Amino acid sequence: MTSSVLAPTYGPGHGEEKEPQLRADRVRLCRPESRLAQPEPRPPARRLHSLYRLVLSGALRAAVPKLIAANPAATANPPTGREIRAQERDFPTLDDKQTARFLSSVGEPCGNRACDGGLTHHCLRDAPLWTVYAATGVRRSEALGMKWSLINWAEGSIELGWVVVEEGNTYRLRKLTKDGNANAMIHVDQSVMTVLKWQKERQDAERERFGSAWTDHDLVFARDGFKLYRGEAGGPQDPEKVSARWRTLRTRLKLPEEFRIHD
Repeated sequence: MTSSVLAPTYGPGHGEEKEPQLRADRVRLCRPESRLAQPEPRPPARRLHSLYRLVLSGALRAAVPKLIAANPAATANPPTGREIRAQERDFPTLDDKQTARFLSSVGEPCGNRACDGGLTHHCLRDAPLWTVYAATGVRRSEALGMKWSLINWAEGSIELGWVVVEEGNTYRLRKLTKDGNANAMIHVDQSVMTVLKWQKERQDAERERFGSAWTDHDLVFARDGFKLYRGEAGGPQDPEKVSARWRTLRTRLKLPEEFRIHD
């Protein structure tokens, strides 16, 4: 999906600086323009290995202070193209037109006899969740762990600090543990922030309806009162039930069975 649909990126200021040197503190992860579009062809691993080996060999011969004792690329054994292709899985993807149709369809009532226009039925209750999924490419656990206090409305950024994970026959909310001290930060455009504001309004109405029965966990996509058989309103959602609703939506929109929303 391109900027004509939704255009989130990882990290502020990406592409603003030009550095002649490769420095570890300058390396940033950038989300491709679309995780749902076909990937660009990548240079063969062995060609990249040869290039890095040549560059590092030149650096070792240069009359500068030695920062490394030996060329690390000299002992590397990169995989062949055939080995790489053998490990890759071919997942179905959507082009820009299909992505636009998908984002439009998730906001339309499903027509099921239990659907009351989305006020309680899950077809429209989940529309903000599916939109954020598609716009950011986050995983299920990260989306369900998003917190209101970690959204910067002025900058249009979402900090990923919590996840909802399955543990045996149950699930729980826990801190997101990754290398480094800083949480991952994703930046989205105003169309996504507008969807999140709509979700906030809907959740505030649900919280008011439940009163003291609502247990606030600061979750963006908290468990609401629809068919509340177990768990608590305001708590984390059951990840497996979210996946079941995604499969229902995937069937309704006639998407491929192998299609995964965060791809």
